[in-house]
Amino acid sequence: MRLLRATIEPKGFFGSAFRGDTLVGQLCWMIRFKEGNRRLNELLGPYKKGKPFVIVSDPFLHGYLPKPKMPRKLLGEGGDKKRNTKKIWLTLEQLQNGEYAKAQEERALVDTPRRSFATTRNRINYLKFTTDGKQFAPYGEEYFYPAQDLYLLVDEEQIEFEKLQELIEMVGGVGYGKDSTIGKGRFELVNFEAVKLQREVSNRFMTLLPCVADKEAKNWYEPFVRFGKHGYMRAGFNAFKRPYLLMNSAAVIEYEKPMRREFTGKAIADISLAYPDTIAQGYSILIPLKESE
Repeated sequence: MRLLRATIEPKGFFGSAFRGDTLVGQLCWMIRFKEGNRRLNELLGPYKKGKPFVIVSDPFLHGYLPKPKMPRKLLGEGGDKKRNTKKIWLTLEQLQNGEYAKAQEERALVDTPRRSFATTRNRINYLKFTTDGKQFAPYGEEYFYPAQDLYLLVDEEQIEFEKLQELIEMVGGVGYGKDSTIGKGRFELVNFEAVKLQREVSNRFMTLLPCVADKEAKNWYEPFVRFGKHGYMRAGFNAFKRPYLLMNSAAVIEYEKPMRREFTGKAIADISLAYPDTIAQGYSILIPLKESE
């Protein structure tokens, strides 16, 4: 499989939190609309059996990856614990070399906003769930969405690099997630390139998106419960899926022996009463870290 990095720039607000599993679902819908159900089923057949055609990470600040979710002792952190929790970004080189103490805060890495967006909100009294007084009292807020990196692990025997790029651009054009029909969730793909890892063999790996825990290894992670919904043509009837528990992004998996491993997890089935054929991305890309001592 081939590891790729897509850099995107948001073109407006996002109605839903940007997560890799949701983006994979939208890529599947784009395949369905462009090439039909037959092609989609050709890709989902192996996907259910442990051979995904693509795994998409959560988005990360351009040029950086998150700090692993490990105990402070293993991260080599000292000093102010509260300050350290805000230092979450590492370069790929620092991450693979185990230089976790060099993590930085986002505000130290993003100097000048390249794109900012304004919106109008209304003041709400949450005791009454109404606006206070008789006057309509709107106020403005400004948001900045920096460029983001998505990592994709692709099986090019199942789907071509160029085809995947086209599908991502389609999602960016129609909008990602909630309220895309009113212009939210749109983004521009500004770069798409292969990624070369410095180390490919280790006994310790970090995940890049929520995934199913590996029962045969030691796991450090924060729990994440996914409350999913169907989209597009399946959103009109019984849209809610069953919740399921995952390890959140930046979880660390440690095996007994060093190995070369590109991904972990599995496809998640039996999550929809209305549509039994529904599956979810329970896979995650793995980034090899410095081996445990």
